Formats: sequence, structure tokens, C-alpha cells
Amino acid sequence: MGGRGSKWQAGVAISSMIKMASINRDSTAVVLYSLEADGILIPEFTSQWTWADNTNDTPVATRSNTGGVITIDAGGHDAWTTYDEFAVLYRAGIDGDFICDIRITAQEFQDNWSKAGIMVRNDMTAPGSSTGYVIMCRTPGSGYSFQYDSNDNGYLDRHVTNTVGQSLPVWLRLKKVGTTFGGYRSSNGTSWTLHSSITRASANTVQDVGIFVTSHNFGNLSLCTFEDFVMDQS
Repeated sequence: MGGRGSKWQAGVAISSMIKMASINRDSTAVVLYSLEADGILIPEFTSQWTWADNTNDTPVATRSNTGGVITIDAGGHDAWTTYDEFAVLYRAGIDGDFICDIRITAQEFQDNWSKAGIMVRNDMTAPGSSTGYVIMCRTPGSGYSFQYDSNDNGYLDRHVTNTVGQSLPVWLRLKKVGTTFGGYRSSNGTSWTLHSSITRASANTVQDVGIFVTSHNFGNLSLCTFEDFVMDQS
């Protein structure tokens, strides 16, 4: 997973909180979680990671890992307003501030609004009701999109979308400081642009964070490939 292998260390103290105004990690920050570092195996992954198919669709969603390259193949109507249908591989109980990055190397087109990216919410096991809900994603036809639940009903209903520089591969970042979330985009994983940010008072200190896919085309799967998942905590 690129040149980040030297950062995969456990039991090392993390530097002080990285402010939302800065999009660069502190040079002493240590990656606490990574798909490869946790030794994910097919098909079980590890007990530290949870897989959930919330698409309510047939065929069912699947996931796999080969050498740290993660694929998620999922359907679902959408994750938006009256639908909250997606498949997600996530870490439960992330306590406090974090910066989460992912590289998307492939995304199968099923709709202009097929989505693949990073999701955070208070409880991944409660689609359609859990609050503190924010995503940063790529869509094949509509570009980068930062979306959130503005009225705390458990459904995404506001978005900031931009089609600039969306050719694959793309890097996405979701950053949390307190109850403020920032979505970032990058074409190289080094230079980041703040896409949008929002404060959600409903966000718990402890939340679930993961990578997700929804095809926006019920009955049809969107196969997406992810690499270089890392999460820093302060």
C-alpha cells in the first residue's frame, strides 16, 4: 500500500490535535489503523473490522482483500433522503478526532450518482436512523461529493459536489475535530484541497468510520477498488 508501511506502528503516542485549518498531518503522527497492518484475510478480515451489507438488494454485496487491495461490490438504491442503502467495511468505536484517507483506483459505473468513499456516523448498525452522519465520496458522473444529514433523521440530505479532477485514481480524506467534519480531495495523495466542511452537534465523541459503496441502481452492483486506507488519531 504505497510508501506508508513505515508508519504502521502500534502503541506509539500521537502528537497533539491537528487543527481543521491545516490539511497536512503532523510529521510525528502515527497511523493507528490500516487494512493491511491489521492483517486482513479473505474472507474473515479481522475481528477489529466489521462488514455490513445494508443495501437490501439482490445480489448481495461482497468484499475481498488481495495484498491490501480492497474490493467492495455493492448495489442499493442510494444513500440519500428516503434511502440509506450501502455496504460498508468499518471500524467501530473510533474515539475522538481523526483523519481518514483512502485511494479509489476503480469504480464501476451504474449511475452518475454511484458512490464510493468514506463514511462516519454514530452507529453503522442503524441505517436510516443513526445521526452524526457524514460522507466524502466520489461519483462516476457527478464528481466529488461531501454529504451530510442536516436534520438528524438518519438520512443524508445536503451535499457539496464538484466535478473537478475526478479521473481515477483519486484520494479522499475525511477529518473530524470535535463535531466539525472536513472533506478533502486529492489527485496525488500529497496535495489536498478542502472540498467542504460542516459542524454536526449530533456527532458523538465515539463514532464508526469506514469505506462504503452504493450503486444508486437497485439490482445492479458497482465494483469498487480501494487502497491505502489509513487513519490517524490525535
